[in-house]
Amino acid sequence: MMKIVTETKNKMTLKNIKRILNNNAGVAIMLVLTAITLLMAIMGDFTFETKINKIKSMNIQDQAQAQLMAEAGLNLTMLRLRLYKEAFNYLEKNKSAKDTVKITSVNQIWEVPFVFPIPVGSKMSAKQKAAIQKFMKNSLLDGEMAVSVSNISNMLNLNLLRVSMFLKKNSNTSQDGSEDDNEDDTPTPGTTTVETKPEDTYNEVVKLVSQSILMKNNTDPEFEERNAGTNALELISSIKFYISDPEAQYDDPFKATVENNYNNIKITPKHASMASMSELYLLAGWSDELLEILKNEVTVHGNVMIDLNKITDKVLRLIIPSIDDEEIREFFEYRDDPETPHPFNSELDFKNYITNIGRIMSAPDYDARKAEFDKANIKFGSAPTLFRVTSVGKYGRSTYTLEAYVSIPSKPEAPPKPVTPPPVDPNNPTPPPPGNQAQKAVQVTQLLEPRIVEIIIK
Repeated sequence: MMKIVTETKNKMTLKNIKRILNNNAGVAIMLVLTAITLLMAIMGDFTFETKINKIKSMNIQDQAQAQLMAEAGLNLTMLRLRLYKEAFNYLEKNKSAKDTVKITSVNQIWEVPFVFPIPVGSKMSAKQKAAIQKFMKNSLLDGEMAVSVSNISNMLNLNLLRVSMFLKKNSNTSQDGSEDDNEDDTPTPGTTTVETKPEDTYNEVVKLVSQSILMKNNTDPEFEERNAGTNALELISSIKFYISDPEAQYDDPFKATVENNYNNIKITPKHASMASMSELYLLAGWSDELLEILKNEVTVHGNVMIDLNKITDKVLRLIIPSIDDEEIREFFEYRDDPETPHPFNSELDFKNYITNIGRIMSAPDYDARKAEFDKANIKFGSAPTLFRVTSVGKYGRSTYTLEAYVSIPSKPEAPPKPVTPPPVDPNNPTPPPPGNQAQKAVQVTQLLEPRIVEIIIK
């Protein structure tokens, strides 16, 4: 009996197992749940990627808008410099206006910083605030902008260290060795000589580099440790070798060492004047931190006009090597006296102080010294011609900075021809009217269109 019961239970168990195994109910639910789980994972990853791409696109948009703001600031500065050029040229051609308006007032056209949105000060009048609000409402600018302009006309030009070879007749000597007084000084192919720039430029650059390194050493012991053994003369020799002609012969004890340094770093010297500040980073022996303390004191850009109203003690020593500390102090006290300042409206005002008021040097010595700078294409004047423009654009979380070097070339304009009085008629010896008398011709300087000579993106 027990055996029959056991067999019956076993048959029922096998039957139930078969029924369970053959039952497909719930499989669809499991598949659906699995699919939903996979889709949720895919959706989460897709959502994350979407958010990342959105952030990237917003950053790109912010960066583009910040760049547009920086470029707008640079364009605005170029407009201001054009207005400055027009104002300067007008004053140069109109003596009565030049006597009334000081050049320092004209410089305010470019030297005042510009910030957007324009800040509203508490001391502004209601009319001024309303004008600013109206401007902001009608403005198409979207973002923030900060533009500053600095005059760098007085900076030492490193290209003046260049020793160049040029075709010029060395002496009026004929083929048989005798002098030929009939020949002129026109260049003759096949003969070369060395054109050396004023030695004072080399000395001033050496002083500048030495003093800059010394000041940095006094304030930064780690800098002093990293640059221990740095020789200012060798650094200057590296610049001189980089820009000088390869055939140029000049005395320099570090020339062979510097040439070997360039060979080691596999950089071929340019053997020509530097055209951009970025080229400074190609100089052998100069580390980035050494260049950082130098590049704010020098320039490599072109026709330099020394702004006599922004002149520094370094440039003053360059112009007049014999000047002493007491004469420098008196010079700045005279020019920058807070109660009665004496800005130099022309080079003649500067000459008058050096030769008459300050009695620093005689008029013939001054003229001879100025002729040396004229030969090196360095002019004296009251108008800056080289600027550094820093334009910062901001939008959202992005900042875009442009640093541009802008040059305004100057061109001496031929003086007007004097009016020659008509010949006196023997039959009518009446003197000509005063308006026909010969006038003294005065040469004026005219500024040309400002141009960007270099842009650095920071």
